This record gives sequence, C-alpha cells and structure tokens, in this order.
Amino acid sequence: MGKLFKKEEVQEETTNNETPVAEQNEQNVEQQDRLKNYTLIELLHLSYLIRDSLEYCHAQINVTEENFERRKLMSKQILEEGKFTEKWINNHPNEEIRNVYPKLVSYFHNIYDEENYVNFATRKVDQDKIVDFVEETIKNYQFVEDVLNAFYKEYKKANNVVDKNVEKCIFASWDYYRVIVNWLFFNEVIRNDGEFKKAQKASGGKPSYEVNYNLNILKRLIAGFNFNRQKYLGDKIDIKQMFENSMTAFKALDGTLFKEMKEKNGGKDLSQDEIKQVATDAINGAAQSCISAIKTYEPIWRETYNELMQYMKDNPAVPAAPNA
Repeated sequence: MGKLFKKEEVQEETTNNETPVAEQNEQNVEQQDRLKNYTLIELLHLSYLIRDSLEYCHAQINVTEENFERRKLMSKQILEEGKFTEKWINNHPNEEIRNVYPKLVSYFHNIYDEENYVNFATRKVDQDKIVDFVEETIKNYQFVEDVLNAFYKEYKKANNVVDKNVEKCIFASWDYYRVIVNWLFFNEVIRNDGEFKKAQKASGGKPSYEVNYNLNILKRLIAGFNFNRQKYLGDKIDIKQMFENSMTAFKALDGTLFKEMKEKNGGKDLSQDEIKQVATDAINGAAQSCISAIKTYEPIWRETYNELMQYMKDNPAVPAAPNA
C-alpha cells in the first residue's frame, strides 16, 4: 500500500502538543500489527494450557499445587467472556465452531473445578480415565492449533506482520507438542499392551471382557498416535523418524513386524530368540528416539518462549501513554 499522504500535505508542526497526522497514522498501523501478533500469542497461550494438561497423565511428572492453581486461573482468564477467544468463537458464522467454546469451558471445568479427570490430591489422571482425557485434550488442542495456523497464514500474507519472535515460537511449539504427545502415546501403548497380554494369559487365549476391553484401549491409543502423526505440520527429519520408530515398536508388539520380516525373508520364520531380540531393539530404539526428540525440542521451545516473553515486555499490547 502506498503512503496515504504526500510529505508536503502533512503539517509537521502542530500546536497544543498534537501529534502530526502522518505520525498518528504510522502509530495506528504499528498498533494494529502489534495487536495481530498478540492475537497469535493469545492462541499460543491457550494451546499451552491444553498441552500442559497432559502432564497430569505422566507418572514421572509432578505438578505442584501452585502450578495447578495458576493454570486454573489462566484458563478462566483466557476464556473469559468479552476476551478475544470467547468473542472470536461465539461470533463465528459457523455453528460448528461456535459449539467449541462451551466444550473448551467444560474441558477446563472438568480438570480444575471438578475431579472428573484429575485427582486434586495427586494432580494425576486416574489410569482408567487417561485415554478419555487424552482424546479430549488432543481434539481441543487441534482446534486451537488450526485457528492459530489460519490466523498466522492470513497475517503472513497480509504484509507479513508476524514478528520473527512470535513466528519462531509458533513453529517451536508445534514441534515440541508433537514430540511430547508421541511420548505419551508410546508409554501408554507399552503399558496397555502389557495389560492386554496379561488378560489374554488369564483367559487362556479365549475371548473375555478384559481382553476385549484392553484391545479396545490399544486401538484407541493407536488411533490417537496416528492422529498426532498426521497433524504434524513441520519438516524435521528426526521427528518424522521418531514417528516411524514408534510405529515399528507397535508392530513388534502386535506381531505385524515379524510377519513383514517373514515375507521379506522368503517365507522363513524367525526363531523365538530372533523375535525377542527384534522386539527389544524396536522398543528400545523407539524409546531412545522419543527421549532424544524431547531433549532436542524442549530447549528450543523454551528458548523461543523466553524470546517471546521479552518481545511482549518490549512491545506491550497497549503502549504506555507518552509523558506530558
């Protein structure tokens, strides 16, 4: 867009401490661009609240009561009526999107106001509720990420107003989220596969409620794993390899891997020792790639987040009024 005023048309000197028109216009454009970046930041923080809820599923992660209460407060603030998120969703022309707002409110209510998922004493999700909780969490997260991505693309197309610090944090957040969700699914598949095989042994290999229940849990976990994998927007080779290694481990658990190896081996069966070694290598290899990805992408995200916080400090959403 060209300049709105020619230089000679602008009265640079004003009386009564008024700001020149051209300067006012530049300030308005700068403020609009800043608010667009804060739209992205608001959506990022909502995605973090949803993402961090998954910590309640990890036995090895202990969330302090202080952090739990802080997240509770933030969830209420970010979805407060009249704020950006509530207004954007509830004023959307698509009814399906409008219906998401009460679902988000209910999601956080069920975590922080009712013990429907998380035990308030331990701040852990009960094991028999983990799959339900994870399914709802990744669905809500994906909605927020899709909205964030849509705004990001629109702002990039419109005069590229996305600040580099905001952009870097968005991409780092997306990578880190896929990594930690994959790690959760990997651990849950391993754990539930053990429960499934115990149920099979107890039933003597015959159908039973316990066998069918655990098989259904495994199918839902694999579906969630595939959903997370398919929604990855990045191009990081090690993250894609992490997905591949995890799937190889899952194939080792259900025996599919050995059938594929038999076909490649001209129909020759693997010995029991070979099967055991291949399964061990597949599971260990997948675990190592998951851990390696976390060690790589958590620090990257944390660094970009710190840079984002500095950007917000240097560029507040509403600039301070100039001194008189």
